[in-house]
Amino acid sequence: MYIYSMARFTFTCLFLLLVSILSMTCTKEHSDGPVNYQTKKVIILLVDGPRWEESGGDTSHEYMPYTYNDLAPQGTLFANFHNNGETYTIPGHTAILTGHYQSIANDGSQHPQYPGLLQLYLEKFPQAKALLIASKGKIACLRNCTDPVYAGQFMPEIDCGLDGTGGGVRDDSVTFEQLKTRMTGDHPDFIFVQFKEPDAAAHAGDTAAYINGIVNGDQYVFETWNLIQSLPYYQNKTMLVVTNDHGRHLNGTLDGFISHGDGCAGCRRINCLLLGPDVKAGKIITNTYDQTDIHATVCGMLGLNNQYGQGQMILEALVY
Repeated sequence: MYIYSMARFTFTCLFLLLVSILSMTCTKEHSDGPVNYQTKKVIILLVDGPRWEESGGDTSHEYMPYTYNDLAPQGTLFANFHNNGETYTIPGHTAILTGHYQSIANDGSQHPQYPGLLQLYLEKFPQAKALLIASKGKIACLRNCTDPVYAGQFMPEIDCGLDGTGGGVRDDSVTFEQLKTRMTGDHPDFIFVQFKEPDAAAHAGDTAAYINGIVNGDQYVFETWNLIQSLPYYQNKTMLVVTNDHGRHLNGTLDGFISHGDGCAGCRRINCLLLGPDVKAGKIITNTYDQTDIHATVCGMLGLNNQYGQGQMILEALVY
């Protein structure tokens, strides 16, 4: 009887120990992420200002066939992704890059308060190359921040606006050609690229140009992913994040698609698609996420300093 009791006691202890080890292992994997993600490089591609109704909310995918028919099966698509801050261009970009919703001037006259992903990447990988490239010149303000530790430090190269240094605006086609040249040439390791046309055309009240901007943005996304897959420097080690800075007013709200900037559902709901070696294929996430979660996810995967970010890592999108 004594031997049986001792054996039962030993078995119970071993069982509890095993459960404890497994529990700690699972907790570590889901809270900290695996030690080695395959993702080493990141491209964030932002199409400025399409409305959900003409993009992800259109079940026919008339204007975004590449994103929804060709690319979504290869990655993770979000059904409820939002801008939960000020629904303007610079604030939306700032939230993605810094992980914070900040009230910031929309004319490019202010730097964000906190360091952005490009600065954090160069801090950890000082020999790497980071590029901020945009059709709107004002996006150049996002290369730097006012945080005393990071201000003037670890700043990426910029190619923004008409002259490349932050002045004016240029056609998206020019920005895309510049992007391809850089990717095939000196191979930046972290790229943030912005295309302006849906937003610019909508503000002008030009419906045809607005739709064309969405169609062209879809084409740029598709070609960028194909370029990633064709270049050994990026292939199988690059995550592509496709998203927007804000949406637009719904029909019946103020002046409809022409404007944006408040907290209405049309301005808040945006698109997001993740593609890459660590991203689940063919997954649609219905849980709600927002722009700051992009920052947290990139930081978590690359091991960047995320002490400032407010978002959460989107673990359900990742294969580990």
